[in-house]
Amino acid sequence: MPARNKKQPQPLEPFPYAAHKAYALFGVVLGLCAFVAFSGVQDKFRNPWASALGAVTTALSIIVFWDHHRRHAAESEQSIVKSPMTSLLRVIAILGLAVGIAAFLGFLISGLFEKEKLTGTSKYIPSIWGFVTAKTAFLLLYCTNAYAARDKIATQHFALLGGQGGVMEETA
Repeated sequence: MPARNKKQPQPLEPFPYAAHKAYALFGVVLGLCAFVAFSGVQDKFRNPWASALGAVTTALSIIVFWDHHRRHAAESEQSIVKSPMTSLLRVIAILGLAVGIAAFLGFLISGLFEKEKLTGTSKYIPSIWGFVTAKTAFLLLYCTNAYAARDKIATQHFALLGGQGGVMEETA
């Protein structure tokens, strides 16, 4: 009876990495622009909440970019990185998601009750940035979980090969 071929983990194609890196860099640029614009360059656009959420979005985007870059470098070396930081990245992503959703709903409801107009200092602007923060945090959570699942499959595959392969522990 012929042996069944086990499905071997395949490295991701360069396109998803490039697309995720481009999205993360776009988030960094967009978040920095929001941070600078709403920090008080002009008083009529001063909005500290939008500025803070732009900074949080920038930080989350930098983490997403760093994680993609680190994982892509590990796969190009034909090794699997078993990261102890996976749980930390999940916690950061969940906190960012909670902050983003709370900001989105809180500022949206507050703006609706106060019947504000769409100006540079309205509460709708931080609401939009709360949504962007939640979206970036969701991307971080999704990618972290996808990488953890790939690492688990790859580790099991290398164990089936008798421990041969490029599994390396990463120190944070």
